[in-house]
Amino acid sequence: MRISRLHSKVAIAGVVLSVILLLQLGAFYSRTAPVVPKVSAEPLHDITPKRGLTPADLEVIKKLEALRFRKDQQRLADDQQLDVLRVFAAQEKELEDRYQASLRVYEELAQQKPNIIKIYYTRKDMRHGSSTVFRRLMESFLEVIDKNSVVLQSHDLGLECSTHAPEFSVLDIKYSNSSLRSLSHAHKQVADAIPGGNPFPDLYNHNGYVMLGGGYRTWASLLSIKALRRTGSTLPVEVFLRRKSDYSQAMCENVFPSLNAECVVLSDRYGDKMSQRLESLEDKSLVPFLLLASSYQKVFWMDSNVFAAVSPDDMFESWLGTQYGFFSWSSKYVSTLNPAYYDVVRLKPRTPEYTMDESAFLLDKQQNFENLMLAAYYELEGENSYHQLFGQAKCGAGKHDSLTYATLFCDRREFRSQLLDDMGGLQLQRDPIGEFENKFEEYTPVRPLLYEVDPARLNPEKLTTPGRIFGSHNLTYDLDMLVLETMDLYVCHANDHIFKNVGTFCNDYVEQQRRYLVDHEIATVDSSPRGLVNRPDDTSDEVKDRANAEVISKLVGVDRLPEWE
Repeated sequence: MRISRLHSKVAIAGVVLSVILLLQLGAFYSRTAPVVPKVSAEPLHDITPKRGLTPADLEVIKKLEALRFRKDQQRLADDQQLDVLRVFAAQEKELEDRYQASLRVYEELAQQKPNIIKIYYTRKDMRHGSSTVFRRLMESFLEVIDKNSVVLQSHDLGLECSTHAPEFSVLDIKYSNSSLRSLSHAHKQVADAIPGGNPFPDLYNHNGYVMLGGGYRTWASLLSIKALRRTGSTLPVEVFLRRKSDYSQAMCENVFPSLNAECVVLSDRYGDKMSQRLESLEDKSLVPFLLLASSYQKVFWMDSNVFAAVSPDDMFESWLGTQYGFFSWSSKYVSTLNPAYYDVVRLKPRTPEYTMDESAFLLDKQQNFENLMLAAYYELEGENSYHQLFGQAKCGAGKHDSLTYATLFCDRREFRSQLLDDMGGLQLQRDPIGEFENKFEEYTPVRPLLYEVDPARLNPEKLTTPGRIFGSHNLTYDLDMLVLETMDLYVCHANDHIFKNVGTFCNDYVEQQRRYLVDHEIATVDSSPRGLVNRPDDTSDEVKDRANAEVISKLVGVDRLPEWE
């Protein structure tokens, strides 16, 4: 009995102790657990979707998030600043490398020719390329020319342009020894001042075509560029403009860029002083200056009335182009060079039989920088002396052969093609590579490369009677149709052009001419290349050896005469 009572008391005591322990634990946790925020009593529409947070809570959260965002922004800004510094450091190193490279090249050129033009320039001058330094070089070159200007007595022979060589005695017009001696001294001073190569390694890059625009020439250039693109050519084109007033916004900012061509105002490359000096030059006299100012290393000069028959793009990098660096075509007129030129430059005579056709040629300026600058001198002083030495015919044939004689004087190579056909409506210039291949292989007909057309036939105001303007022979595509469609697009469907009276052309002639050309379809000629002389790696060593032995080796070496006493 006592034992059962004892067990009962122990059980009650255990329950009491358990209750006390639970109460103590509850009190402890009530002191340490966080206070659960009360739900705001504000209306629900004033509370964010995060139920239970007051506007004060949200403001704190916004401040914390803004602080973290600013830190992220600062970290990003620091990274960007570091990237900018890395880019700037790389640009400064590249600038230093270019500057030092140009100094080394100039020093090497000065060792070869101690009297070349000396110009001072800093790294700052080369920060945006070598264009500023080039302009300074040309201004110094102009000063040398002006200091050595000599005027020869003018002789009016009145020779007719001919395809047959005149008698030597007719060409050998005598000048006084004092005049020739003065001109010879001036020539030596200028030639010695010209660097023997391009002193600025980054001045020229890539390949491209150069034309002269301005007024009607800009219109003709557009047609020429359209023909280039028709043949598959993709290389860029620079259309030079004599003056800022020649700049056409429609052409230069819309039409030409769509054809991978751009307008270049001459003063942008030479500055106002030099450009004003060039203002009085004839268009043909400007050509050496345009090529010097062009950004391309290998440049194909094309007059604005020259249309491509096939794409000339492959000629730039062909093995023949690499070997020569200068392609040209003979004109149909014989040379009328005065032998007195050789007395001036102190060379034994080696006159080409025919004058050079100035409408198109290819030139590698890296190989021909020296003779290109000498040609610029010949043209700048042309009216005073050299034009009357180079060409003595009334039609002016040969008087602009400055690049040919400069190339001869500097002992560079020129491959002069003889395949130029006068076809009445156009003049056809054949592929010089094909002609070159025929010199040491069995003869194969040479494909057309360029068509030189009469500029007057590109004026829509004068086109009234349907018919084939450019004939129907030796064409690789329908040239008449190309010209018609281009005129229709840029004259009849455009508001900004140079023509005023084109109502008859657009309303009547275009449709009549289109029907005529469709009804009188022409048969085109084969335009595929022969393929013996390709890019250097694709041309066999056997072909190279034969070409060197039979052609190239015969076109180097000049015999120089003693200087005047």
